[in-house]
Amino acid sequence: MVNDRRALAAVVLLLSRLFWRLWAAPDAVVRTNLERLRLVRRLLVLWDIDYTLVNAGGVGSELYTRVFTSRYGRPLPQPGSMAGRTDRAIAREVLALAGLDGQDGLDEELQLFQAALVDTAPAFAARAREVVTALPGAGAALAGLAALAPGQG
Repeated sequence: MVNDRRALAAVVLLLSRLFWRLWAAPDAVVRTNLERLRLVRRLLVLWDIDYTLVNAGGVGSELYTRVFTSRYGRPLPQPGSMAGRTDRAIAREVLALAGLDGQDGLDEELQLFQAALVDTAPAFAARAREVVTALPGAGAALAGLAALAPGQG
């Protein structure tokens, strides 16, 4: 598992450096790099969007609070930073902090908790439209990636 994390970290670092060079470079260099990238048939880019592309304004924390409170009838334990972590890792930490990790059915409870998050999330759509904002450069980054799609540019 450690090797998987190291490999993933290396790929993320490589992609970050590549895209930083694309947007920080002079126009001629950007055009050359974009031309090279167009030779790639498929490119998968994974981003943790909160504080990378958008500021979610705490909507995720509000969602977790509502689901936890409604399921367990007590306040949500405060996990460490949510930044850069998967929802599964955050949910597992929340359940552990609540003392629910000693149960035989933690994996089942984790699935139920995550299902409740998914079911409840649409109720936060209006709130998200109010508070979520794009970060500077997000639009340009997405436009640059869209330009790499087959048949574009």
